[in-house]
Amino acid sequence: MRAIDVSDFGMITPPRDRGPAPELRWLPIEQLVIDEGYQRRITEQGRKNVRRIAEAFSWAFFAPVIVSPIEGGRYAIIDGQHRTTAAALIGVKEVPCALVIADAQRQAAAFRAINANVTRLLKTQLYHAKLAAGDETARTAQAMCEAGGVVIPRTPSNWAEKLTHCIAVQAIERMARNHYRAGVLTLKALRAASIASEVTCLRAPAIDALFDVLVDAPQWREDENALIAAVADLPIDEMLADAKAAATRVKGASARDRLAAALVDAFGRAFQKAA
Repeated sequence: MRAIDVSDFGMITPPRDRGPAPELRWLPIEQLVIDEGYQRRITEQGRKNVRRIAEAFSWAFFAPVIVSPIEGGRYAIIDGQHRTTAAALIGVKEVPCALVIADAQRQAAAFRAINANVTRLLKTQLYHAKLAAGDETARTAQAMCEAGGVVIPRTPSNWAEKLTHCIAVQAIERMARNHYRAGVLTLKALRAASIASEVTCLRAPAIDALFDVLVDAPQWREDENALIAAVADLPIDEMLADAKAAATRVKGASARDRLAAALVDAFGRAFQKAA
């Protein structure tokens, strides 16, 4: 735990006018409206987000809606259209609101400021939040990473750390959902390849390709040490670059599939020699 600390921000010039302090109220959803002069319509992706919010609705996840009073006893939503719609979808009648006094121009400025001044979360930061929340896939992924000697960093890594750090969260979570042992072996092998080549090989296309190969060909998982050594001997970074180039020349091809095919050929040669 840490306290709010502004000691290292330096001097700033505070605004002369902070505006009226907001008032917190529970307001009926039927009194909340959307000013389409500045508010966006709910897109198809937005509708998916609304459904996701509704299906996992919890007041612990519900930030107060920012509204401003307008004529007719109604309130214009400045921020919170999607979560208010989600609440209405499951039958909620009232939502907590922060009521601010602003004309239409000031409302639009507030909408712009709220949506523009958002600190975007990295996928790695979202992963650690899911892990702290006890998400099953994140917990499996974390165990898999620990077994594979790989770290999903909270913050950007330095050069030395990048060889064993991985930010391809979606690729790792995919492995965690589908095949734990193949996932561990994938991470171990690509970690070894990174250290051997001094170039990070823990990238999403490489992870996906090697994982697919190991799931489809379980015989190559039998001798873990031999597989790790075989992958460490391969120029994974160059193979990935070649796969990306080849994929651009063929409609519908992907770097992942091209690299997987190259890995199958390389393993065939390596294990034939070993035999």
